[in-house]
Amino acid sequence: MTADDVAQALTGIEYPYLSLFSRSKLKDIGADDFVIVFCADHEDIFFRGAITAEQNVNDGAITQLDSEGLLPIYNQIDKDDSDAKDDLRDYFRREAHSKTITVGWDGSWFFRTDIPHATFDMIDECGKLFCRGIVFSIEVLTQTQEPDQDQAQMALCAIRYAIGRQSYVVSDAVRWARDYGRSSRFIRSVIIRDLEEAIQRQDNGFPSLGGELDSKAWRAVLADLKAMSK
Repeated sequence: MTADDVAQALTGIEYPYLSLFSRSKLKDIGADDFVIVFCADHEDIFFRGAITAEQNVNDGAITQLDSEGLLPIYNQIDKDDSDAKDDLRDYFRREAHSKTITVGWDGSWFFRTDIPHATFDMIDECGKLFCRGIVFSIEVLTQTQEPDQDQAQMALCAIRYAIGRQSYVVSDAVRWARDYGRSSRFIRSVIIRDLEEAIQRQDNGFPSLGGELDSKAWRAVLADLKAMSK
């Protein structure tokens, strides 16, 4: 059974018949080791098969997932909660190798992703396309890819250069620090070391982190990178 076989078996079904996506039904067609993603209404994205979950839907929404299921939405993690450290540590552990799916609406729901997949069409009661769902093997989510070494090295140089600069590039460098820090333990350790040194100089009265907003941004990056290391 392949993703194409599952998609072919599902093409043409009418929404919102969620019973067709029950684990027993999917097992009958040999699809229980696949992840099926679709919209069966205008409120939720549904994940069925090897992953069972729902997430609120809106045009442009991005879902992160791995073989364990959906990742929590980072901005919805309560940083002041007593369990925040554990939640953040778990998030960063999974986020480094997670995949993303973006949902869109152009008269019907559709998905964009780099995950190798097949597609199937769900129709409404008038026979019109309601959603173009996707199907992929759960095994795809267990595969990891190391960042390109030359690209990672250039990003590290740019990040180290940007620390302390009062420049528009700081916002990009902050993002790169998190992105490459998640995927490379070496890069993460270098950035942590550099930021700790810069923050110590800043706290001793020697401006080393740029302006006030830049200083806050770099301190937040250091906290996030340390959470990734735990």
